[in-house]
Amino acid sequence: MSFPKDIRLSHSPTSLRSLKLQCGALFTSAVSRSTLSILLSSSLQSLSLTRVNITPHTWTTLLDLLTFPELHHFEVDDHCPLRALIDFLRRHPDVESLGIYSSYDTRPKGFLRSSSVGTVSLPKVMCLRGPIAYISALATRLDIPETVTSVTLAVGEKPPRCYLSNILACTEVFCRLEDLGIQFNALKPVAKASLCYPKGESRICCARELRLSCFSSYGTIEGGDILSNCTSWLPAFPRVACLKLNLCYDIVNGDDIREAFLRSAALQGQSLLIV
Repeated sequence: MSFPKDIRLSHSPTSLRSLKLQCGALFTSAVSRSTLSILLSSSLQSLSLTRVNITPHTWTTLLDLLTFPELHHFEVDDHCPLRALIDFLRRHPDVESLGIYSSYDTRPKGFLRSSSVGTVSLPKVMCLRGPIAYISALATRLDIPETVTSVTLAVGEKPPRCYLSNILACTEVFCRLEDLGIQFNALKPVAKASLCYPKGESRICCARELRLSCFSSYGTIEGGDILSNCTSWLPAFPRVACLKLNLCYDIVNGDDIREAFLRSAALQGQSLLIV
């Protein structure tokens, strides 16, 4: 799909400050002119572009057209190439919150590896959320990752050999992290071994609050739920004082999971509040 070349001449200013687009039909050839006209005529402070069903190439073309001097909150889906996102962010240094929506479909995802991407300075960014692969790739491109205090990672779309090692590899660059969320969105049962504390793992996360969520109806291959197999993770989070559990709808042993985390915390000498 191509965008109208004269679109910049067809709009007039609006007072719109926040916009959320979640429909692929808005970027079809029939209505793309109107959609772009709205975008280009607005001084947006918050923009969400998710589930818009466009290709990585179209993402690149679209973001190249957009500049919002007052933008603070931005969200795209994981079909957006990292390079296109980085180029867009270079024009928006005041972004404070950045989200990557997990689309969970079979269409090609945005390219995350490119030696020519370079880095970006976002001195005000505090919150990142999205698939762990995307956030990990983005984290290595931030000039000042120390500003980030809240990270939410979606894991499970492609089960790794070790979940915890992947998480710690992602979060180790955020030395002032206060709040970490981990969302399990497994598309099939996962191996129990992938949830174990890896032998020889010495990295830790400095977060003070940990949020564990399971939005998948799948558990482990061996049987049992996912979160109860994460109780051994607490040594990797020595500063955590508050644990928030958001259990899957079909988990009936929520109290047992909470008790298991409390026992694990007691073994580590941690004082843990579970909510």
